[in-house]
Amino acid sequence: MAYTVRIYYPEAPSGTYELYEPNSTSRVTAYSNYAATSTLTTAQQVLNSSGRAKFWVKQVVEVVVKTAAGVEVDRFIEGGRAELVEVANNFLTGTLSNGSQGAGGTTTLNAALTSALSSFMGTDFKYLEATGGNARLLRDVLAERFVSVFDVKGANGEVAKGDGTADDYVALQKLLDRLAAKGGGVGLLPKGTFACSAGLSTSTAGIWLMGLGATASKIKGTGAAITLLTVNITGEANMVISDLALTHSTTSTGSAISVTSGDGVVCQRVVTSLHRKGFTWTSTVQRGELHHCRVDSTDGNSAGVGFTLGKHGLADHCIAAAATGTGFVLGGQHAHARDCMVVASTGTGFSFTADDTIARDSIAGACTTGFSVGAVARSGCINCRVGTNTTDFTTNASATDVIDEMNSFSTRTLAEYGGAWQSQPRCNVFKRNRSAQAGGTFTPDPSLGELQVCRTTAALTIGATSTTGLHDGQTMLLVLSNQSGAGVALTWNAQYFGYLPTSNFSGNVAIRFTWRASSSKWLSTQIGKEDGGATFSYPNNAGSNDIW
Repeated sequence: MAYTVRIYYPEAPSGTYELYEPNSTSRVTAYSNYAATSTLTTAQQVLNSSGRAKFWVKQVVEVVVKTAAGVEVDRFIEGGRAELVEVANNFLTGTLSNGSQGAGGTTTLNAALTSALSSFMGTDFKYLEATGGNARLLRDVLAERFVSVFDVKGANGEVAKGDGTADDYVALQKLLDRLAAKGGGVGLLPKGTFACSAGLSTSTAGIWLMGLGATASKIKGTGAAITLLTVNITGEANMVISDLALTHSTTSTGSAISVTSGDGVVCQRVVTSLHRKGFTWTSTVQRGELHHCRVDSTDGNSAGVGFTLGKHGLADHCIAAAATGTGFVLGGQHAHARDCMVVASTGTGFSFTADDTIARDSIAGACTTGFSVGAVARSGCINCRVGTNTTDFTTNASATDVIDEMNSFSTRTLAEYGGAWQSQPRCNVFKRNRSAQAGGTFTPDPSLGELQVCRTTAALTIGATSTTGLHDGQTMLLVLSNQSGAGVALTWNAQYFGYLPTSNFSGNVAIRFTWRASSSKWLSTQIGKEDGGATFSYPNNAGSNDIW
């Protein structure tokens, strides 16, 4: 076989071309056919009247083109057929044949690639790690770091089939065990559905379990109560699970992935379905990360959870779709959900059950409750949106410093407000003073934050605030809730000025006050919802409705 060379020089009609070895005066043989069975003379060859020629060579040549008058018009190297390109074999031992010039010499790319192919089949082309070291098969070197599921064979020769029917549990567990024996490495699941009658587990750090994509590589549980993959690693896990799906033949009451210990486990592009819990981190396990993961469904039980994050856990661009139960539980301190979405959950979209947990730039739609803050501190939502939920945002009565910032919520049910509460879609972080008492005097403290909340069961007096640190125009939102069910009287210190509830107060009211430094008074500037039929008046206006 030979390499085709075409020449076209319109400026040299009926000219000539000569073939030489590169940088030499030695002539090279050309051929008139691809099979290289018909030899052209090594002397000058003639271009046609258009300046064209076509011939074949079996090596790299230097082509010299001349006009009919013998004037050189061009000189170039040709014949770069890939299989004939010479490569230096500086790292070889000289045993490579077909053209090799010995140890440290050159050979053709064709010869090198042919030997490399044989290497993966277990012959030739050994890898020499160091001068004087032992030459080893390349496949053995790679096997220390990369293990295919089809390489895993137990004592009885079991091999994963991936047909969705045969039980591949033993083979897959052997894969994890073999990686553990090597101190870590990459376990590759090829295309297929690998049925498992029992749960897989690992306690070794440094493993990367990866597939070829969630639609190609699937692990399918068949036991009714199994957790399909359990990670239980002491200390740093340095583990990655990526590009595969974990599902079930019917449904499972266990988790698809459960991380009971092992910091730093990362899941990326993983899809789960038909398990009661999708991705579950114990609350104390740290720095678990979920990137572009999805829970397509749970087992249909109301206790189902799509994602449960541990301490400092992060869910980024993750989706819980059609999940019965809760989409995301931010269960570890400082857990963070960012750019995540819950769609069609019969329970809560995002549940905050640990301090300092945040959902940012996330969406909850078609849920019973979009976002729910439990009895925790400094937790909530920033720049989140909702679809059609029964309630968009709720808080526990014991929650403190709830974060509700720049959110597009329509309805909020805040326990400390005593019921339904309509709020602006953009508001600041809630820092508040909250009190629950059986009557007496409630004294707001603006130094604790803008929001002041008091629940009472008897007549109440609103005491004067400290003026220290107040500035003109400062605002305070006072929320009062009567929990007794009967009307009570409200008495206001003279510091409060404006239209205020004074008697028969039996429901809930929110009043925004603005501080006027010139008169040292709180001016009532906005009245929120009052659903108890209270009587309003101007108790401190002294005949005037104006303090100016």
